[in-house]
Amino acid sequence: FPQRRRRRRRCFRKKIMDLPQEEEEGQIQNKEEQQKDEEQQKDRLLETLVPPITRSEHIRDALLRFLDSSVVQYIGIAVLLMVIIDGAFYFFLLIGAQAMCNDPSRVDCQPRNFWYNAGIQVL
Repeated sequence: FPQRRRRRRRCFRKKIMDLPQEEEEGQIQNKEEQQKDEEQQKDRLLETLVPPITRSEHIRDALLRFLDSSVVQYIGIAVLLMVIIDGAFYFFLLIGAQAMCNDPSRVDCQPRNFWYNAGIQVL
């Protein structure tokens, strides 16, 4: 007989413990619904204030996404290094610091002129 009472008390306690949780869950759901409604109202207000995105803005955004990619950044770094190296090469050809020409005509010979023109074309 005492074991039955304990079981009954446990069941009764469980029922009592379960009731407030269900009510709290209902309150939580109501709060979530209220928050969703408030967010929807804010979105509606923003839609009236912000005009829709135009085609040119979509194109601009796509172009900026492409330019921000790592491939374009690596290409930019490679071009920067190439310009620096070619600029130094062009400068040394300009001042005659090379061994392509003989001493009397250090700045006017065919190999130097060829590389001088190629260097300026690359720049």
